[in-house]
Amino acid sequence: MSTLLTLTLAGSCMMLFYLAFYPMLRSTAKGRRIWLTLAAFFYLIPLYELKRCYMWALNKVSARRWYFGGVRFSEWKDYVEVQSENAVYRNTFFQLQTLLYTVWVAVAVIVLVYNLIRYFRRKSVFLNVGEWEEDERQLAMLDELRKDLKIHRRVRLLYCYDISPVSMGLMHPVILLPERMKGNIPKTLLRHELAHIKNLDILMRVLLTVAKAIHWFNPLVYLLQKEFEKTCELLCDETAVGGCSTEERADYAAMLIAELKYVVQSFVWAQHLSKDTKEIEERIKNIMEQKRRSKMRKCIGAVALTVSVFACSLTAFAYEDVHDVKADDGILMENIMADEKGNEGSDIFNVDVLLDEDDNLVQVAAETEGETDLILYDEQFVDEEGNIYEVHADVQPYLQCDHELKSGTYKRHVQYTDGHCKVEYYNAEWCVKCGDIWVHDYINTVTYAICPH
Repeated sequence: MSTLLTLTLAGSCMMLFYLAFYPMLRSTAKGRRIWLTLAAFFYLIPLYELKRCYMWALNKVSARRWYFGGVRFSEWKDYVEVQSENAVYRNTFFQLQTLLYTVWVAVAVIVLVYNLIRYFRRKSVFLNVGEWEEDERQLAMLDELRKDLKIHRRVRLLYCYDISPVSMGLMHPVILLPERMKGNIPKTLLRHELAHIKNLDILMRVLLTVAKAIHWFNPLVYLLQKEFEKTCELLCDETAVGGCSTEERADYAAMLIAELKYVVQSFVWAQHLSKDTKEIEERIKNIMEQKRRSKMRKCIGAVALTVSVFACSLTAFAYEDVHDVKADDGILMENIMADEKGNEGSDIFNVDVLLDEDDNLVQVAAETEGETDLILYDEQFVDEEGNIYEVHADVQPYLQCDHELKSGTYKRHVQYTDGHCKVEYYNAEWCVKCGDIWVHDYINTVTYAICPH
């Protein structure tokens, strides 16, 4: 769940930056598409390795060693399931997170399956009732435009009933045209549909559907999909009327308006005309205006995009480092939780671990059984060879120290007035030259009913 929340945080940050800079991006469909594509990337791709790169860079430029263990998004500090020969125990957070995970997966699967069924059902209908273009003149025009746009895949034309023009298919793209255009296909219309194929808009729509399935609980994902579809149409319009006169642009705009009455229910993973009047108005305005952005505006836009991408990439520090916590045999559980009826047994049977008041995984040592850990100092570092070093909290690291580091375990011993104590364990690194220590991941806590140290 932590990875999912980090992904949704990164993508949402990119969308918020997009909304903040929207007034500046309004006039450039290409810039908006780049921005939205990067937002989809942040929603879909975990940046585990980027965190390591940043850590490497920080430690290279800084005299002090940096470490970020990750961000926890809630009080669900441990996802605990403990099994033994006679027992299975799952803490409250295990059960709650399992429930949420099940709901999340169920909704994601439903969204994906629903879209798959709609796509293949529509595709089957079109292929069964459609008629392939055989006019050599129309095919020659299509081939000429395809080469002009540097599209290397074969593109086919299929005539169907009275629909608005649609492009669909990724590996084998097809442009669906209404029968009324048979023998007289507007050149600008073909350029528009071919631009969708060249820009891989269908692939992006599939990826956005996956993002919507994964982040179905995030309203910004739906905004991303809507904005991307609108931006694709604007960008393809610019390709369609590139180099056209004002009269030709006006004819193309008039054709869009005429096609509105033929728009039917939206297709899955296909680029088609929208019924949204505001979107049509924006498209017509974009078609008729022959805009030229100044170099200054382009530079400002590039800087804004770079800063936004860098800021969103910093969410990589929120990914938790993966570590495994194992409970040793022979430890004793001092507290047994009862279920709502006061019985021991619904979730706990003979478990060997204890959850503290914050539901963290704790090992509880028996008073007489097992070995007692060797504790010489309240704060100590034990290297991999078993050597013990006292850790001084007030140590000042040398600024010019090149740090000869040893890996091991940091142990913090706390004794209480009633006689019991606890020892906290962390992965750590210790410099043998300056005595500085870098405490990393929490491992576990061992509690002794009577302090033996």
